Amino acid sequence: MNLKARLIAAAGLILLLLGGWLFLRPAPGADPTGLVVQATPKEIIESVKAGKAPLTLVNFWASWCIPCKAEFPYLLQMRQKYAARGLKVVFVSVDELADLPAAKAFLDEQKVDFKTFYKGTQPLQFVADIFPQWAGAVPVTLLVGPDFKILESWEGDASEKEFEERVEKHLGGT
Repeated sequence: MNLKARLIAAAGLILLLLGGWLFLRPAPGADPTGLVVQATPKEIIESVKAGKAPLTLVNFWASWCIPCKAEFPYLLQMRQKYAARGLKVVFVSVDELADLPAAKAFLDEQKVDFKTFYKGTQPLQFVADIFPQWAGAVPVTLLVGPDFKILESWEGDASEKEFEERVEKHLGGT
């Protein structure tokens, strides 16, 4: 093979590799692990419905929100304690794309090992599209049935005892 043919082949290989990298690389803001997923309100609602859990706790939080971060461990404990009884926990970060690294770091610190969602570049109206009664505060927590019927909701943080009482109420207590 002459030099010209080798250069053309090398250039073709470089273009092929570059094109593959551009095609396969994660979208801006995407988490290559799949643990943090930008989703539309419809996609989040469908994800909850698809699980057909008897009760899903949906928590909207932000990495800059001190009450959100304070209650986070309670939510993880609730997930573990009530999973066998059908509780599913879904986290939705309202962080902006620029704050995503802080949100991911917090999720890592909390050892979250399941898919979570974030609003990404969508406006905060995103929350009201899921929960129309939202007054604008975070954290906001929803307890929803398998058809995404909102059974109970509250804005602001709650204590571990409050979370437990509310979840017990909807799971029927034991």
